[in-house]
Amino acid sequence: MATARPTPTYTVLYFVLVPFLTAPLWIADQYLHYEFLPHLPLSALAVVAPTISAVTCAVAESTWTAPRLILLPKFTLKRDAWVFFWMGVSVIFIPILALLCYLFQVHVLGATDEPWFFAFPDSLVMLVVFFVAGILEEIGWTAYIFDRLTHFVPFPVASLIVGIFWAVWHIISFLQAGDSWIWIMWQCVWTISFRYVLVLSYLVTQNSALPAITLH
Repeated sequence: MATARPTPTYTVLYFVLVPFLTAPLWIADQYLHYEFLPHLPLSALAVVAPTISAVTCAVAESTWTAPRLILLPKFTLKRDAWVFFWMGVSVIFIPILALLCYLFQVHVLGATDEPWFFAFPDSLVMLVVFFVAGILEEIGWTAYIFDRLTHFVPFPVASLIVGIFWAVWHIISFLQAGDSWIWIMWQCVWTISFRYVLVLSYLVTQNSALPAITLH
């Protein structure tokens, strides 16, 4: 049976496992320089690392049933109007944000390029890829490690810790995708800030990871 209160050992272990599992992909990409989708290097496959790390830690700390007891309840929605409202917000938030960014680029910056979300079927492929990536990442970042950290620190601090680690974890992949350091710096600021949005969506829906996955 899963432990009622997590121990710090497996919280630390999670943060060790994620880069450890990602490292082979970082190294492979240095030699292969392969992109399986535009602007997505081989190291982007590391989206599986948070899930593998979360399941490994849950099993190591407790039993083989721990992932089912600890993680699966985070993928349900309670029958509450407030919960369903926020789930709806999470569904439309990113499309509206993408549209606003596009309008800003066109009307303020004078951009003429067609946005990626108008390019079918590529946009559909990207949508599926990022949704699957959201599931695999948020199992680890939200459903597992953020939840554990809140046993030791207040949720804003837990969110900051996860956000900083999440941002730093992406830096090598950003470099391998050819992004500039200026772009990476602002992307890290966005990543850390956006983690608070994901955390709040998790908390206001009574600890459901589904809105965080949708937003991701």
